[in-house]
Amino acid sequence: MDRSDNPPHRIVLVEAAPRILLALPGRFLVATTDLPAKMGLEARAGTRVAELRADGMALANGGCIRPS
Repeated sequence: MDRSDNPPHRIVLVEAAPRILLALPGRFLVATTDLPAKMGLEARAGTRVAELRADGMALANGGCIRPS
């Protein structure tokens, strides 16, 4: 069974850097771009968490991540 089929929890990785795992060399770009999705994670690069609230996370770009 794929980990992304009916995951018990929603995990969102928020990274302020323009890509996930920025410290790794560019040759790893494809692997680090695809890996979170393959693990059932939602990744959002290039944004920051501005505020944690009872109803979710407010992002610096105006977006919001709400619990599911």
